[in-house]
Amino acid sequence: MEADPTDDAALELATDPTVEVLPEDVPAGPAPPRAAWALLVAWVGLVAAANVGTIVSPSLQKSHPALLLALSSRNRHLLMAIGNDISPLTYAIVATLRVALAAFVCYGLGRAFGPRALRWLRLATGTPKASLDKMEQSFELISWFLVPFFVGSNIIALLAGQRPLPVKRFAGLLAIGIAGRLVLFWVLADRLRGPLNAFVRFTSRFQYPLMAVLLVWVVGSTLYRFKRGGD
Repeated sequence: MEADPTDDAALELATDPTVEVLPEDVPAGPAPPRAAWALLVAWVGLVAAANVGTIVSPSLQKSHPALLLALSSRNRHLLMAIGNDISPLTYAIVATLRVALAAFVCYGLGRAFGPRALRWLRLATGTPKASLDKMEQSFELISWFLVPFFVGSNIIALLAGQRPLPVKRFAGLLAIGIAGRLVLFWVLADRLRGPLNAFVRFTSRFQYPLMAVLLVWVVGSTLYRFKRGGD
């Protein structure tokens, strides 16, 4: 599984050695309703879609930028789509829906499965347990900052559901974060139009070799993270 860069950035806030690490065995809580397992299936599907989007991004960025954002609205894909002249309305609608869908799925997983969902995410992302434990305690203090600033982070959305952060507050903070990110990257892409267009031309020209490299990278990084998460 390819890690979300906002997850890696969020982990940097969890480096304070004074924060107490939670014990290894955290109670799983009551059994979730059967319908909650649909959220887990949805999350697996979103992860698979994101990995497919990464692999085929050199091809989709030019021919179907909206489809690329539907598969994965990572930061680099936002820039690639803008560089291929996606309309502002399509960009805003597709990226907002994709980011919000992933966020609410992770929020629901945290709410339904609690600590078990965190253990699953740790396995999938290779996040060290100590860092994840410290991040949990950081979330208690500054959730109002983490949710909008790290919008798109599976870990942050899952923690919001586990706490649980009230759904209306989570939705409001998420909306602020999504709007801020989309505007930021649109302005950034406009300022970097020359280099961005050159990058788009390069990736389009060598799309097939790049897709092969990305396939190897996605598979290799997924296996590495599973191994790291299981240590």
